[in-house]
Amino acid sequence: MTTEADQDFPAITKREKEAGETAHPSRFTRNLYVRCPAVLPPAVETAAQRQCMTSSEYVRRSVVERLSADGFDVSLLAGAA
Repeated sequence: MTTEADQDFPAITKREKEAGETAHPSRFTRNLYVRCPAVLPPAVETAAQRQCMTSSEYVRRSVVERLSADGFDVSLLAGAA
């Protein structure tokens, strides 16, 4: 079954996925894949829900905060979180 949203945003092609790009318009077009313990994704999802945000936004903000703590100039990452 195809929804209206599916028609508006075509599926990601294999090339786009490998390149970290998406076919639908989005602020963020690159993907970052990490390995983690099995307990981490549900914990991130729960924490994100408590903050009324997506898991992706929660992780983006966490990474930007950590980069700032590690001395990176996060002003260069404007709009990254």
